[in-house]
Amino acid sequence: SIEKLPAKWMGIGGLVLFLFGSTIGFYGFPALIKSQISSNLALKKDSEIREMWSNFPDGIDFKIYVFNYTNPMEVQKGGKPVLHEIGPYFYYHLNDKKINLKDIEKEDVVLFNPKDTWQFVKEKSGRLTGDEIITIPHATLLAMAVGVEMEKPAALKLVNKAIPFIFGQPSSIFLTTQVRKILFEGVPIYCNVTDFSAKAICSEIRKKESEFHNLGQDIFGFSFFGIKNGSVGGRFKVRRGVKNVKQVGEVVAFNEENMMSVWSGDDCNTFKGTDSTIFPPFMTHSDKITAFAPDLCRSIAADFKEEVMYKGIKGFKFAAGFGDMSTDPALKCFCTTPETCWKRGLHDLTRCLGAPIIASLPHFYDSDPEYQNGVIGLNPNQEDHGITMIFEPLTATPLVAYKRLQFNVPIHPIDKIDLMKEVPTVLLPILWVQEGLELKQEFIDKVASIFTIMGAVGVMKWIMMVLGGGLGAAGAAVTYMKKNTEMNIQRTSPNSLELKKGSDIRQIWSDIPDPIPFKIYLFNITNPMDVQQGKKPVLQEIGPYYFEEHKEKVNIEDFDKDDTVAYNPKDTWTFKIDKSNGLTGNEIITFPNVLLAGMAMITAKDKPAALNLINKSFKQIFNDPTSIFVTASAMQIMFTGVPFHCNVTEFSAKVICGELRKNENEFHKLEENIYGVSLFGTKNGTARDRLKVKRGTRNIKHIGLVMEHNGKTQMEVWDGEECNRIFGTDTTIFPPFLTNKDNILAYAFDLCRSMISYNEGETTFKRIKGYSFSSGFGDMSTDPKLKCFCTTPDTCLKKGMHDLTRCV
Repeated sequence: SIEKLPAKWMGIGGLVLFLFGSTIGFYGFPALIKSQISSNLALKKDSEIREMWSNFPDGIDFKIYVFNYTNPMEVQKGGKPVLHEIGPYFYYHLNDKKINLKDIEKEDVVLFNPKDTWQFVKEKSGRLTGDEIITIPHATLLAMAVGVEMEKPAALKLVNKAIPFIFGQPSSIFLTTQVRKILFEGVPIYCNVTDFSAKAICSEIRKKESEFHNLGQDIFGFSFFGIKNGSVGGRFKVRRGVKNVKQVGEVVAFNEENMMSVWSGDDCNTFKGTDSTIFPPFMTHSDKITAFAPDLCRSIAADFKEEVMYKGIKGFKFAAGFGDMSTDPALKCFCTTPETCWKRGLHDLTRCLGAPIIASLPHFYDSDPEYQNGVIGLNPNQEDHGITMIFEPLTATPLVAYKRLQFNVPIHPIDKIDLMKEVPTVLLPILWVQEGLELKQEFIDKVASIFTIMGAVGVMKWIMMVLGGGLGAAGAAVTYMKKNTEMNIQRTSPNSLELKKGSDIRQIWSDIPDPIPFKIYLFNITNPMDVQQGKKPVLQEIGPYYFEEHKEKVNIEDFDKDDTVAYNPKDTWTFKIDKSNGLTGNEIITFPNVLLAGMAMITAKDKPAALNLINKSFKQIFNDPTSIFVTASAMQIMFTGVPFHCNVTEFSAKVICGELRKNENEFHKLEENIYGVSLFGTKNGTARDRLKVKRGTRNIKHIGLVMEHNGKTQMEVWDGEECNRIFGTDTTIFPPFLTNKDNILAYAFDLCRSMISYNEGETTFKRIKGYSFSSGFGDMSTDPKLKCFCTTPDTCLKKGMHDLTRCV
């Protein structure tokens, strides 16, 4: 029997304490003000504050950030997880609808049920739509496996057998799907199965089917918010504050219980603070802001930090956190067992949810460094990831408040679960949320004119994801095999390295037999509209997208007289989805619109008089853009082409398209008069350039040296001869007999320059002695030899840059 199998979905609800309101009164009469505040903040029937408290008029800004994992198969083999943040997905959280209200005059209390609703706000989510494909820890699978190990380890074999049936033959502990399915629509759990173990697990799921979506045909769905959206929460009993306003909003009971029975100590089980949507007035420095969060099964306290000014109003700033259950005796009762206490900054929700989920602040801010160091890709800071709020102390009106909460799932090797035999011991972030309030100016003005008290109401609520458990799971392991290619090194004579016709080296050089690993990393801009307003861009790395690059040389022609060979290099890239760590190329990326920005910048430099013409053309050519960025799939950006439109009627757009058509071979033709621009697509499988290199039959030290590019012995791109000089090889072969004083020289025609890789000394690779080389772009702003790479003498980029403006 596995009837106690952990199964709870997790939802985000009620943590940060928000309060809205305004007061008007006679500032010169503190006693009168206090009396009026006390009267106006009490939750009396039919009062203005009661109406606002029970049905808050405005939604709370609610932002969701998800973590995309780029190396799931490495994690399967014990590697360190690499993740990047995607978001925010912007919602209005209409979380202050209170229903089924009932007053008990004798006790001065009111009972109610909260109702939560989320509404997606597309125009505030940038280019994010919810269709983005991400790879995320499979929360239901992991919660099931780890939870069963804790509670019923004898059932692990049953869970293991059921995993491939219930979860669709997963190859890892990660899930790759659309964000909207993870957040609201539901990720499938297949219970239309005949396998005994899977049927046993599914019987447990059906006992809690109200916590899952019904996708039809005996298929359930799990999401973090979907089931909770529009649902009614537990029943609160709170004080109205008519008899004592300092008790307004104080939680007396929840679900008809005067105390929880979740934790091991009374202190942790006691309800403390308000319902998080209203707070007592007349704050002092010694006060804490305390609220009960039912989805965390605990109360949270925020401590006074300092007095601040906010839009001309004096406020008290508070900050909250989870403390350290491993060292603080008052928090020890939150530990799952006395021996299993998490370190600073975490809250263990296992007993609360029946599933091993751990709450923290985003990016493990204010947590023990061990947790942040367990993964790659986090950057915690107080401004973006702390819980802070500023209250006007007299009325307890929140001027600004941000509640932030992250949800994590712990993993460690479990021998009896095939998918978890080799995973590392680490805490995996899933997603984090921010619930934010900045008091509107109309209410700021009312608070500022505090002579007449109108009322105050608070809006602050912890939200918690309801995370599925109760799912028994099982699975078959999929191992990730890596092939090690060994190189057999033989002594070679100079003659065997010459590029003579018919030689082995010539055949390998002209058509390299093994593909070369080629990885692409894209940068996703997460705040495009902020950048439009002059703010600093925030970006995230997405990748690697793994390709195999096949290099060959075509149209080969020998010139015996000068011991050279001419050819066209041809590169072909093939996408390898199985090596791309869950990335498919369908990921939605917000990326600089290279064509738009390039046209604008170069026109500003070379033909500023044409800027008005360029500006007018953008609306039709780029389909009425709202920023300098474009949102498209990763594969469109890399290879298949992001569209621009030349089926235009406006004069300026027709003129610009006329110029673009002169370089038509640089673009994809997607449809009639609709073209596409990509980073690599038009180069894929093409052979446009022609190189002429030394064969090395007369002097082996000259082998591969580039003598001509497209019929020219030097470039005509840069201002100085040194920069225009072509030197080094074609990058696919180098002279033998290197010493520790030799550098590697190569001509990179895509950069319009030759590069030097400097000898850094001896090294060993797979027991073979070699020399290590490194390269860079130098500093054109200070190195006289590199000044000729500057676009103008006054526009030199600093160290580490190479300006391609003239080249491309």
